[in-house]
Amino acid sequence: MCKVLGVSRSGYYAWRGRPESLRAKRRKRRIRRIHELFLQSRRLYGSPKITALLRRDGERIAQKTVACVCQSKS
Repeated sequence: MCKVLGVSRSGYYAWRGRPESLRAKRRKRRIRRIHELFLQSRRLYGSPKITALLRRDGERIAQKTVACVCQSKS
């Protein structure tokens, strides 16, 4: 697989063993929260309403970000 991807074995194993970045952790947490709010609304709320709920809770997030997550979960 390393030949196909054009990476060295040591590079692959170094990447695989690397801890998850803060950005990736934050993204996973946001996606989980968006999905949770969507399900709590019985799948009725769209991105504008979910964005408003997240902002009310102090989260800085764009409506387009919420819309992308909502579309991928449908």
